[in-house]
Amino acid sequence: PFTAVSLISNRASILHRDTKSLHTAYDLLCTVGPYEDTHINFPDLGLIAKYSPGTMVLIAGRVIRHGVPAEPHGRLCLAYYFREAMFRQLQITDPGFMTQSHYHAYMTSFNNHHVHM
Repeated sequence: PFTAVSLISNRASILHRDTKSLHTAYDLLCTVGPYEDTHINFPDLGLIAKYSPGTMVLIAGRVIRHGVPAEPHGRLCLAYYFREAMFRQLQITDPGFMTQSHYHAYMTSFNNHHVHM
C-alpha cells in the first residue's frame, strides 16, 4: 500500500525528519542483516530503542526526528513510505491520522453489515 521504498545499506542515518513523506502517514522501517544490535534514536520523544535484525518500526517520519548510527557489518533497512508528491499528482485527498472516531465508525459499519452467529 506504500507509494515508495528506499534501501539504506550500512550507513548512518543522521537525525532527520522525512520531508518527502506524507505528514499524516506512518513510515515502515524494516531492518535485516547479520549485524550486531544497534539502536534507533527518537530525541523528540526522549527515546532510544534497540534496533536488532528483524526489527520493524512504524513512525510518523515527517513529524518525529529519528536516526540510526553507522553499521559496517551488513545492515539493510527497507523504508516504506507514502510520498506526499504522489498524493498531489494523483489528486488523492490526504486521509489524515486515524482517530478513535474513525475506528468507531468503521467498526459500527462492519458490525451492521455482517451476520453474527
